[in-house]
Amino acid sequence: MPRLLQRLLNNAVFMFLVLSLVTVGLGFFLHYNRMAQQNSHFSQHQEVLSTAYKASLQTYRLAMDSFYANTISRPEIAALFAEGINATDKAKQDLARGRLYRRLYAQYASMKSHNLVQLHFHTTIGKSFLRFHKPDRYGDSLMDIRPSVHVVNEKQQPVYGFEAGRVRSGFRYVYPIFWQAKHVGSVEVSVTIKAIRDVMAELDPHQEYAFVLSRQLTEPIIFPEQRWLYRPSDLHPDFMVEDADALLPDSPPPLSSAAVMLNRRLARNAMVQDVMKKGEAVTVSTFAGGQPYIISLLPIHDFLHRVAGYLIAYAPDPVLAEHQQEFFIYIATA
Repeated sequence: MPRLLQRLLNNAVFMFLVLSLVTVGLGFFLHYNRMAQQNSHFSQHQEVLSTAYKASLQTYRLAMDSFYANTISRPEIAALFAEGINATDKAKQDLARGRLYRRLYAQYASMKSHNLVQLHFHTTIGKSFLRFHKPDRYGDSLMDIRPSVHVVNEKQQPVYGFEAGRVRSGFRYVYPIFWQAKHVGSVEVSVTIKAIRDVMAELDPHQEYAFVLSRQLTEPIIFPEQRWLYRPSDLHPDFMVEDADALLPDSPPPLSSAAVMLNRRLARNAMVQDVMKKGEAVTVSTFAGGQPYIISLLPIHDFLHRVAGYLIAYAPDPVLAEHQQEFFIYIATA
């Protein structure tokens, strides 16, 4: 063995430096490996949330398409609606509106038990003709505040998606109505946030779900008498929560104490706050009550591709605890 190398090996300081460099290098390698595992885990969780959300929307789309085809688009319904739209005076229009309401009320009541929250007819110029959930409210223009109504009457094609509303926000399935081959207006059937949440909970009962709504898109259009139903979100100041205490029967259940605690933690997380302001998706992990959780936030877009809210999924995360334990064991034995 060369004399210089022998001296270096016998030098305690040199050996300490070598071992330190090896330990640091191993630490960086283990940290990189742990972060790669975590990012893969986060990406998988985000993808599962997105897939479950799309599957839930599709479930209700099929149901609403069937309701439209078998009930709303029947000739006698279109004729009643056209009669009201073409009425020459208010008395005749009110009479037709009342007849349409009575004709469909039984079906509407039946569908409400399956999470239908709104059945709403509009004219071709976007004015409300009949709200089954608020029959005394009609005649107001929706063109500037409800992109779905504008699009369906312009293109005369069905549209589907999430949208804020004057009474409730929800997932809207909006269809054109024709009478004697002439476009006479549109109709929407809306399902509740709870409906989508319930389907997702059936797909994955180990997760808890919540929705928050864009304050910028929701607050300006709510009817004054509905404002009591909304309050600021604990998660981000730019978002609101609809019926957080579940006072209405068709609202999601209140958040668990763990989810409330997680929201408050994320409200202090600068990265999460920045991502939500930008309208991007993100998955993070944190602790609540000494237990690790994984939280995914999925932006929900409206018909104009604006971020109308976020779907949030909370779940205990044993994988995170396992990764951390493995990392600390490797470090301790290195």
